[in-house]
Amino acid sequence: MLLTVFGVPTAAAVRGFQIVQAFFTEMVGGFDLLTAATVEELRSAWAGRVHQHVLYFSEAPGADVVSFFRQAQAPMLVFVDDPVEIALALQVERGLDQLQSARASSLSVSVLEEIWVAPDVMLINAGRGGTLSLFDFVEALAAFLTLPCSDEQVLRVMERLRLQGFSLGDADGSWLSLQLNGDPGSDRQAPSSEELGLLHRYLGSYRPVAAQQPLSVVIWPEETFVSVDHGWTGLNGMLDMTGRQRRLIDGPLFGLPRGRWQATIEFVVLDNLMGCVMQVHVVAQRVLRQGRIALPETGSHSCSLVFDHEDAHTPLVIQFTLDRGVLQGRFRLVRVVFQRLSLRLDRRMAG
Repeated sequence: MLLTVFGVPTAAAVRGFQIVQAFFTEMVGGFDLLTAATVEELRSAWAGRVHQHVLYFSEAPGADVVSFFRQAQAPMLVFVDDPVEIALALQVERGLDQLQSARASSLSVSVLEEIWVAPDVMLINAGRGGTLSLFDFVEALAAFLTLPCSDEQVLRVMERLRLQGFSLGDADGSWLSLQLNGDPGSDRQAPSSEELGLLHRYLGSYRPVAAQQPLSVVIWPEETFVSVDHGWTGLNGMLDMTGRQRRLIDGPLFGLPRGRWQATIEFVVLDNLMGCVMQVHVVAQRVLRQGRIALPETGSHSCSLVFDHEDAHTPLVIQFTLDRGVLQGRFRLVRVVFQRLSLRLDRRMAG
């Protein structure tokens, strides 16, 4: 038997996978645990396995690995959560600041989206909205894998977890209450309204994935970008273009799922009386698309660039560079709106 498990980068998802491991041990006995990141690594690990049964886990599977498992018709379980909740958990569990946690959440959602929205996967809510009890979780997993499972076997799974250091608490409650001793998420405080407001602004357009909807529109607001002139601090209003040729704006190192995208850049220009040309580069380790904007004299405007993004693991940056020295004028980046033109998924994944 082969079971593939994927999950968001939170402590709750890790706990969930430990429950799956305990279940797998109880139901099939010995198995090989694989965590390969590429198909080449997977083939090598597969060749070295010693058991008939295999359990695979990854928080960030490569597209080729996903395609391999899809073609093999391997059952897939995915631990999911709302993108805003993922960011909040990362702040507590990994010490990330607000923008860093939003970046990491956007990347996680972008990488897992292809699996998350597929119609034949088993989704387990690893967030605050999760309601499955441990019994229900184990029974649902057994049914998904078409394995008979008795109440006695569930109790033995619980005993395995207890021996691993879990504080099981109320077995009739949500499996999320089965916290591991010392879990950094167990004392998590409620976020302030200001923190929630910013994260919703950063990640609101990623949230359709939580309802198993592929992302079709993604919005990066002004605050996710940085001003190079002001020490790489967050954008907040108009920037003075006066001065030498230079990079003016960079960021935000957010994620996008694979696909063909149209980026519409919305901006405001004031007092550009002498004329100015802005170079725009869409970068994901390499330049995906380059454009040049002859900035108008004044007013609110927009322009669009179409590009292909094939590696969801790589965060995207949009760089705004003044083509030459500028005598006067001010510029404000309002937001960038991405419209997905093509999923670029294979037929099985498209469902």
